[in-house]
Amino acid sequence: MEEVRRIGNNFNQLIKSFNERKMGTFSKIEIEMLLKSLAEIKEVFFKIQDIATENYLPESRKPLQ
Repeated sequence: MEEVRRIGNNFNQLIKSFNERKMGTFSKIEIEMLLKSLAEIKEVFFKIQDIATENYLPESRKPLQ
């Protein structure tokens, strides 16, 4: 849970900065940080999705007939 909080905080800071500035003013490092945060968020989302599917939607794992 702490990992999700950390990723969310970093992402929120980057988005706040994004909303306050024009795209052309971002440094390469800031853009790389934003892309890294997005990749981390996607990874956590897919982990949550897998857990939810396994635990709460077991019928969705059955092959179609």
